[in-house]
Amino acid sequence: MATKKKEAQKEIPDWQRQAWLTEYQACQQDNSSSGTSYWTLANIFIGISSALLVGVIFGIISNKEIYEMWLNQLQGQQIDVQPIQVIIMVTGIFVVLLLSLVRLWLRRYIFLQQSNFERMREIESSLGMWKSWRVHGIDHWNKKASDFDDEITDKASLISYKSRDWWRSWRMGHKYASPSGLYYDWIFGVLIFLWLFQIFAVSSLFKFPSSFSDLWITALELLVIGAADYFIIRFTQVHRRSKLET
Repeated sequence: MATKKKEAQKEIPDWQRQAWLTEYQACQQDNSSSGTSYWTLANIFIGISSALLVGVIFGIISNKEIYEMWLNQLQGQQIDVQPIQVIIMVTGIFVVLLLSLVRLWLRRYIFLQQSNFERMREIESSLGMWKSWRVHGIDHWNKKASDFDDEITDKASLISYKSRDWWRSWRMGHKYASPSGLYYDWIFGVLIFLWLFQIFAVSSLFKFPSSFSDLWITALELLVIGAADYFIIRFTQVHRRSKLET
């Protein structure tokens, strides 16, 4: 098969080869520019939401009247809704929605990026290049089966390019990190959880336990906040991990 590919590569006209190389470079540049644009704006949104969160916490702690009111509320005392509560709730809901939209935008960016990578691998297969195929092959190496998963359609070419031991060593060593998207989930998940906690806390929906018997109520309230956070992260999931990866 490798010999047939080499023969086919020799038959490619120079103009076709140059056109593919130009398209290959265009895909690379598109991924680079799109990634830079996305993460620049995403970091701005994440930074602003983090700064607002710290500002809200600092404002509550530093203001004695608001701090005492908040503690009384957490202990179960009924108080009138204050403008500061409304502001924090509206701000928190707005930030959670904004972070959710940022994650949906990330999903779109990842989709376009993967589309470009797939086209780059097609060009590489035609020209005998391996840049994207090396990473793609390592990502889809199944450790249990000691073979590539079903995402790799031309396994024989990759095996003829590098031995199974080579793919296995890169998949299991070299401080390999799976492209599962869990890093994005944790970053956004923690930030969204803290904002949801603020929303629940100022809206009288969350109370600290006044006795040991009330601990289960607090645990249930935290579970509700965690479930809401999980639903948001799940709904805006960026990348699903392959079932064959372990």
